[in-house]
Amino acid sequence: MVNYEDFVNWKQDPVTKQFFNQIEDKIEEVKELLVQDAGKDPEGDRYLCGYARACYDILATEFKEDD
Repeated sequence: MVNYEDFVNWKQDPVTKQFFNQIEDKIEEVKELLVQDAGKDPEGDRYLCGYARACYDILATEFKEDD
């Protein structure tokens, strides 16, 4: 079972920080693609928006105590 201290340690680990930085970079890439090409492929635009939303959700990971 993971406790809050484990979670904090994980969030502060250099590998985790690098992973989160790469997620942030992906979000910026998606934003740039949408700024340059939005409207050319509406289905692709929706996919990219969903992808960015998923990335934001990963960045917002918080500790939740298991029941």
